Amino acid sequence: MKKIPAIFSAALILCMIPCLFGCAYTEAKKEARAFKNNHEQDFVQAVENELGSDYILSNVQGEIESYGGFFPEGYNVRTFLTGTVKHDGKNYNAAYDVNTFTLTTDAFAGEIEESLIESLGLDPSKVQCLIGDETRDHLYEYPASAHTIEEALNSPRKIRYYIVTSEDLENIDYSKYASACKKTGNLYEVHILASDDFTNMKVFKKRYWDITITEDRYPSMYYNGSDTGIFGVYNLKEFVYIDKTAKGEIHATRYTKNEKKVTEL
Repeated sequence: MKKIPAIFSAALILCMIPCLFGCAYTEAKKEARAFKNNHEQDFVQAVENELGSDYILSNVQGEIESYGGFFPEGYNVRTFLTGTVKHDGKNYNAAYDVNTFTLTTDAFAGEIEESLIESLGLDPSKVQCLIGDETRDHLYEYPASAHTIEEALNSPRKIRYYIVTSEDLENIDYSKYASACKKTGNLYEVHILASDDFTNMKVFKKRYWDITITEDRYPSMYYNGSDTGIFGVYNLKEFVYIDKTAKGEIHATRYTKNEKKVTEL
């Protein structure tokens, strides 16, 4: 029996890989459709019960996740459905977890963000930009029952907030926000960037996630080929970072161009 040259064996395997993965993904899509058909009415009912009959659900989808690296070993159908809810002519994201019977949505994200700004003691008229970014999870929505930052904090979701303002931060009192965090035991990290001339806003919106904060140096990011302080990148006058230490203490760390002040809340 003739041996197949190694190069042809490798080529044959490479040709088979897309087929194998394609078949696995096709099967997962079938399972996701079946999951949707079995639980879509539960999703519809949850929206009506928690949001009201004037919120209309559409575009319901089953969710698929892959596992196993660059060439996935397989696919899983996740335990929730996603969809769109329409209310007063506007569309919002929504999801329903069939195991925990939990409905989440971003329909009230604006109210929660307004509540966050008020809780932080910031002047809403001076806020130029606010981005809420969940830490690389699939969903970023809030529990459907949450309309304020205090209510949102009752969920253990890990959301980071990035706020751009023209306000001076030296005398801002963050104790109300800290108290809400201590009460629930949860905290959303908050980054507040203050500037009088935020000309690099487009870069910020694309690269806010790259801001790095360490104990021994000023906040920085990789910019134009090197590690650069964010004060130079964004022409900042102040920067405040609110987080929780390993001991559970809430800190508001205020940075300026020539000093660092740590305030324990």
